[in-house]
Amino acid sequence: MSFLPNLLTLFRLFISPVGAFCLLKKEINCSLIILVLAASTDFFDGYFARKLKAETTLGKLLDPLADKVLVVSYLVALYLLPYRDKPSLFLLFLLVVKELLVVVGGFFLLRLGIVPTPTFLGKLATNFLFWYLVVFVVHLKWHLPQGLLKTFEVTVEIFLLFAIFSYLNRGVELSLKYLKSDGRENRH
Repeated sequence: MSFLPNLLTLFRLFISPVGAFCLLKKEINCSLIILVLAASTDFFDGYFARKLKAETTLGKLLDPLADKVLVVSYLVALYLLPYRDKPSLFLLFLLVVKELLVVVGGFFLLRLGIVPTPTFLGKLATNFLFWYLVVFVVHLKWHLPQGLLKTFEVTVEIFLLFAIFSYLNRGVELSLKYLKSDGRENRH
């Protein structure tokens, strides 16, 4: 059963583009079901990894990749659809900044021999983003009030800002710790 967390992560990695494709085909129900299943695996893969003591370096690298594939595939589909409502450009800007920071910072930390891990605020922002996507897809089907959609969007933007600062802080802390130890210290 120690393979279960990575299996769930791989499921999210491969099923997310299928859900986005369903969205492009205007199969909203199918897309919504896949989105909820994929987003739920983000919780369960981490839960089972801790519960089964099956945390792996591979899992730590695949999990954020699967998150990015889910978010990017659905956002691309939302922008390609001919609907009037789209996620804000500010949300997209913050997401791009956060993801570039995570990828570039993660690569830098890996070069130092440190396996990067998500911050609490980073995971929280990702989860809010997942649920924002769920609300957005529901909105495409049932036309939720604009105020509700905008509230979710602003909430995600706030959490993305906090996540950006938390990743910057973590990267600086780990880099300084590494430099002070001249790389001899036990790495994470």
